[in-house]
Amino acid sequence: MRDATALAVAALALAACGPTTDQVAAPETAKDALRVCFAENDPPRSRRGGDGFDTDVAREIAAQLDRRLVIVWLPEEEQTDIESTDADYRPLLTGQCHLQLSVPGAAAVERYRGWLVLSEPYYGAAFELVPADASFRFGEPYPETIAVRANSVAHLALDATGVRWSQQATNEGILGALADGSAAAGLVWGPHLALLDVERNADFEVPPVLRWNL
Repeated sequence: MRDATALAVAALALAACGPTTDQVAAPETAKDALRVCFAENDPPRSRRGGDGFDTDVAREIAAQLDRRLVIVWLPEEEQTDIESTDADYRPLLTGQCHLQLSVPGAAAVERYRGWLVLSEPYYGAAFELVPADASFRFGEPYPETIAVRANSVAHLALDATGVRWSQQATNEGILGALADGSAAAGLVWGPHLALLDVERNADFEVPPVLRWNL
C-alpha cells in the first residue's frame, strides 16, 4: 500500500443516544452498548438493511470489547457546494455515537483535537479515474470536463487545480455524465467501484491528496 495520510476510526465517549438506531445481536455476556454511526447508503462500507465491510469491522470491535453493538444510521445529506470536507463529525461530538469509521486522517479532525481520538489505519483506498481509457493526469493540461461527486475531496482537488469539473450528486450521475458526453472522465472513490459497471484506469497516478490508509 502506498504511503498516505491515515484514515481510521474516530472515537468519543459521550452518553447521549441517537434517535435512529438498530440493535445488532451480540453475546449474552455483552454489557454496555457500543454505538457506532454509519451512513444509511454508503456501500460497500455500510448500507441500511444490507451488509458492509465497516459494519463488519464494528461487529468485531464490539465483540472484542464484549459490548452490545448499536448502529446509529445517519441520513444521506445532499451536497450542493464545495466545503472543506464531506465528513460529518457532529454525531460524535454530540454523543449520538461512540465510534465513526473510515475517518480521513488526523488533518481532517485537527480542529477537534482533545475531543476525538483516532485508531491506527485499517485499510487503504484512493479515488480512481474512469473509464479505463481516460487520459487525465493531475499537473497536466486537460481540455475536457471531469465528473466528480459534489463536495468530495476529489471535487476540491479539481477545483484547486483549475480543471473544469461537472458536479454530480451520485456515482451513477458520474457514469451518466460519461454516457451523455458531458464529461470525458470521472473520479470515483475506489471502494465504490465494486458497485459500478465501469473499469478504472489502472495507470492513473493518484496524487497523495486523493489516497489514504483508513
